[in-house]
Amino acid sequence: MEEVLTRLQRALEIIQSTRAELRGHLVTSTATTHESSPPALPSDPAGGPPDHAPPPQTFNYQGERGQQIQEFLNWSDTRFETMVSQGSIETDYRFVPSGEPVWGHPNQYRESLDKLAAGWPAEAFRQSRYFEVTPVPGDGLIVIDFWIAEDVSGVPGFDALGLAGDGRGPTTHPLSPDLAADDSRMMVVIDRETGRGMVTVSPTTVRVIDVPGSIDSLFNDPLFRKGTQYHDILTVPARPIEFGPNPGLTSGVHNNYFEINSSTDSISVDYDAINSVTAPTHLISVDGPLVLDRDASGQYHTSALTDVDAYPSIAVVQYLPDGTRQVIYSQENQPVIPGAVGD
Repeated sequence: MEEVLTRLQRALEIIQSTRAELRGHLVTSTATTHESSPPALPSDPAGGPPDHAPPPQTFNYQGERGQQIQEFLNWSDTRFETMVSQGSIETDYRFVPSGEPVWGHPNQYRESLDKLAAGWPAEAFRQSRYFEVTPVPGDGLIVIDFWIAEDVSGVPGFDALGLAGDGRGPTTHPLSPDLAADDSRMMVVIDRETGRGMVTVSPTTVRVIDVPGSIDSLFNDPLFRKGTQYHDILTVPARPIEFGPNPGLTSGVHNNYFEINSSTDSISVDYDAINSVTAPTHLISVDGPLVLDRDASGQYHTSALTDVDAYPSIAVVQYLPDGTRQVIYSQENQPVIPGAVGD
């Protein structure tokens, strides 16, 4: 009991400290922000504005995802190198107004759970990681989008309890302004113009069906999402992103593993990713590789080496510098069983 009280006291201290920081930031921003001087990137722990003019970008990225991509592309080389060196970053740009991650240092998973229990916004528990790729100017931006088509992903025939899906169909525009950052389970972005890459993984939510007329539907419980047929009862922060092969059970809790390689003529994304609820059991992970070959015209096609699970849904889209885009690969997911546990 004493340990519980200590942890609650610690959570309250963190909340009070962060609220004070936020108030101070808002006052400072009001006094110093001008239209001719854009604010510092809130997703950048290093803080500060870019130290060079951003590279020309023909494609107009809009919406929540577009803002994230545009900021990422506008970083100076120094800033990007700093972000690469951070490793897996637990943050959400919407909740980092001071330039420092509100949630603490990268990979402090236990502290994240403490803050979640203290009532912090669950959608802030995304993981991001940055990397370098071979630049091929003229090839634009390649986005690999992973999402769950169903509203609830669970054992077939037992849909009363499962993990929250994204509840959307196929897309030819994963950077659409109509899609929020967490409307996908994970996303890989590769900019062939600058040689920069980014992986993001969303948190996992446990979801149950709201039975019409049930007693809990009569109350305004803030833990439940009203206006839908589901209750979201628990959100667990995404597991950290590691670059390298899955070490197996010796790793303890399963993380999200990526091996990303590139050359002028190809891109390979080998992944072994998992939802954060079943991660301690090492069950229900999804695997690649997804391999793209580039032809002489600068267009990409899936290689015969591609061997991805039939779960979740995937869209690979190339955004070209002239403002057009082409779909390289698309699949609609099968149910989680057998889609994520098959060969």
